[in-house]
Amino acid sequence: MGCRLACFLLDMSNELLFGIEVLVTLSLVLLANRLGQIWLVALMAVMLVLMNIFVLKQMDLFGMQLTGGNVLYAATFLASDLLAEHWGKREAYRAVRVGFGASVCLVILGLLVIQFQPNTLDSSGGGIPPDEALKTLLTPSWRIVGASMFTYLVVQHLDVWIFTSVRRLTGERLLWLRTSASTIVSQTMDSFLFHPLAFAGLPGFTSTTILNMILFNCILKLMVALIENPYIYLSKLRWLRPRDTAAWLEKNRIVEGNGDGTE
Repeated sequence: MGCRLACFLLDMSNELLFGIEVLVTLSLVLLANRLGQIWLVALMAVMLVLMNIFVLKQMDLFGMQLTGGNVLYAATFLASDLLAEHWGKREAYRAVRVGFGASVCLVILGLLVIQFQPNTLDSSGGGIPPDEALKTLLTPSWRIVGASMFTYLVVQHLDVWIFTSVRRLTGERLLWLRTSASTIVSQTMDSFLFHPLAFAGLPGFTSTTILNMILFNCILKLMVALIENPYIYLSKLRWLRPRDTAAWLEKNRIVEGNGDGTE
């Protein structure tokens, strides 16, 4: 069964696999939201750690270059919007910082573990020795890591701020507006910040190449942002609403429609 599934996936085009990955990832975010705040924060941290690993996977999509971390990164914006919608601005900001901390832990602990000298068992299984594979996987490109972490903090805080500001103005109405506005603006800024910081001046990365990467990523993220809207609407349904929202609102005395996590 597992072999058949693997062969089936291998026969798929990158574009079809991309669509499946988007649906599966966003569905996992919605499931975590249903289970409660701690689940959603934990998934957000996991996605950020995996994103830093999956980014090593390079692929072509619709004729443009893409990494394996793009979908996971886009999904973190849905997670932060859900946190802001159901638990307020303060909790969404806290989740953003937890995710940042998880990424920092990956870098620090990864650097430590690859310093150990391997024993003879490390290469006894044949193929690429685990020590070499881990060094390839966990040795950071400091410029890209720095650009990624800086951009993440800036645009995620911007996303939450726009989302809660629009909610403060509109109340419970126009959910699609605050979701779309926050995601589109923040992810557009993400593309314009990250690519020049990470790649400008490197061999092979001309101004035209970087501009094409920015434009393609903006289009791709706009597509994901539009797909996210139905998921955040689904999170408002009674059978998909977070289990702990009512108890949390009562405990923290949140005024309905305030949207900023304050009393």
